[in-house]
Amino acid sequence: MLYFFQQVLNGLHSGALYALLAFGYVLTNGILHRTNLAYGALFAFCGQTMILTAAFGYQRGVE
Repeated sequence: MLYFFQQVLNGLHSGALYALLAFGYVLTNGILHRTNLAYGALFAFCGQTMILTAAFGYQRGVE
């Protein structure tokens, strides 16, 4: 049961991140009435950073 709750929290975290990125895209498109192509590069950079952080572990400084 603990595994289920962990997966629910992981899903909420990912969903919140996707919603935040989509909100920024919609807000920019709504205000400027143009498609900002920089969001694709931002998505790729954030995804790569997340993969590298997960692979090498997150360290919070020198202990």
